[in-house]
Amino acid sequence: MNILCLIDSLGPGGAQRQMTNIAILMKQRGHHVTIVIYYPLYFFRDILEMHGVTVVCINEPRWWMRLWKIRSLIRGGTQDAVLSFLNTPNFIACISAIGGRRWGLIIGERSAQKSSFTHLRNKTMKLFAWQADFIVTNSNIARNMWVKAFPFFLPKLRTIYNAVMIEAPISNEGSPTSGYRNTNIVIDNSIDQRVGICQPNGSEIFNADKKFVLLVAASYQQLKNINGVIEAVSLLDNLHKKRLSLHWYGQIEATRGNSQPYQDALRKITQNNLSGIINLHAPSNNIHTLIMQASAVGLFSHYEGLPNFICEAMVLAKPIIMTHVSDTNALVDDSNGFLCHAADAPSIAEAIKRAMDCPIEKLKLMGQRSAEKSHRLFQPEVIADSYFTLLRMASNKAKGI
Repeated sequence: MNILCLIDSLGPGGAQRQMTNIAILMKQRGHHVTIVIYYPLYFFRDILEMHGVTVVCINEPRWWMRLWKIRSLIRGGTQDAVLSFLNTPNFIACISAIGGRRWGLIIGERSAQKSSFTHLRNKTMKLFAWQADFIVTNSNIARNMWVKAFPFFLPKLRTIYNAVMIEAPISNEGSPTSGYRNTNIVIDNSIDQRVGICQPNGSEIFNADKKFVLLVAASYQQLKNINGVIEAVSLLDNLHKKRLSLHWYGQIEATRGNSQPYQDALRKITQNNLSGIINLHAPSNNIHTLIMQASAVGLFSHYEGLPNFICEAMVLAKPIIMTHVSDTNALVDDSNGFLCHAADAPSIAEAIKRAMDCPIEKLKLMGQRSAEKSHRLFQPEVIADSYFTLLRMASNKAKGI
């Protein structure tokens, strides 16, 4: 099958990571895969090209001309099916379908943000989904939002969880070891290597200060709640502050050309005397190594679809600190983590404190429970089967087969 994938960029975002994973999985099955982007951000390009996936960038600053060029590329292509992710690429893919087509069309909803379904512009763009054969959400909460906003699209809706692919096979009792082929992990020295943590094999090494390393991977958009985390950490007592080492990795520009939330967070950290306790970083391409080095991982967003970072941390047997977002009931409970509320800084502070006060053996057991859950939910081959089934059905339908 010839598959064309459409997304805004290959920047270090969750949707981009999932598009990369699916493209690689399809390529490994012998299909021809091309990814088309329109912003020249290339965080995942190397891994894609290493696996033989073609990357095409339509770098056109004029939105109307960009739309025309992408539509022309799609309509003049020989693909059997188009798979798009995110609101604007989905809209472009649906616009490209107007006028008839001989290729299947699947659009992917990667967000559970309310404004995506209530804002007039976003809602209008989503109406064009009538052109798609299927609408895939990566969480049931997002699917329910579609049903509530557009009940007439119910027959098109499917939910497929994220495929988790680790960058190198990592031994971890009770969890899968699938991953990118021929990819080496390089240690990122931005976290002191003396800081030991609950490793996937169950061993732990602590430095003299017994730091609790909490890792967060999210952009610095407001919805990811960096300010709420800063406020929560400021509420901790001095003993817990002294033991905590929180490292946040993410895309510094909240939107293209806008790094103001990141700059505001740096100032707030300084104002609250939290320098050295909360550490902000640019994205890392060694995120799986960083997860292995952490005592726990955190997600504090106001809204999420299905967070890749949490899925990957579960595969790597880590306890989770997470707000009530996405399909929380399937991901995290008392057996493998700590839940809190995004808009309630004391709730976040309490969850962090509870995790820090947990005995090592209990944290290890929580990590094992995370791995067991991930084995049921995020198997790459199962996810790939689900997508391929829809792509084939959509392609056959478009060709009248």
